[in-house]
Amino acid sequence: MSTASKVYLGHVDRYISVFLAANLAFWIYFWIAFAKTAEFDTDHINQARSLGDDIYPFVYTFWGYTVHMLSPGQYLFMRLAYCVEFPAFLLVTLIENALIPWVTEATMFAGISESGYKLIAVMSLSFGQWYLIAKGTQKLWKRYSSRLQET
Repeated sequence: MSTASKVYLGHVDRYISVFLAANLAFWIYFWIAFAKTAEFDTDHINQARSLGDDIYPFVYTFWGYTVHMLSPGQYLFMRLAYCVEFPAFLLVTLIENALIPWVTEATMFAGISESGYKLIAVMSLSFGQWYLIAKGTQKLWKRYSSRLQET
């Protein structure tokens, strides 16, 4: 392998790293905003189990700390998550509806709500999503730039 190709491969890794680092920075912002917004609320968890969660249709709970939302766009950090990580949200929702349709928002396991597990799954899948996006844009850029050099 020549020195030029080694440098190019290093550039490729850096290109993908930028996408993954941006995704990591987004999730750090997300969890800080989530922590600042969350309230300790065990009463709502018990109400949600009995009422079917009609009051707050979107509830994200981690060990008693809850973010209540009337709509998915109520908080900026959630709006950004839905926009930036939409393919991951879509995939997780489709898998959830296909494999475990009986699970509801009020379902809790080990102190984490169903929506909380969904966020964890979205966060995990988002790194794969952005890796594929980086690889795809890199291939398109390489193809487009080679055509420009030919002309």
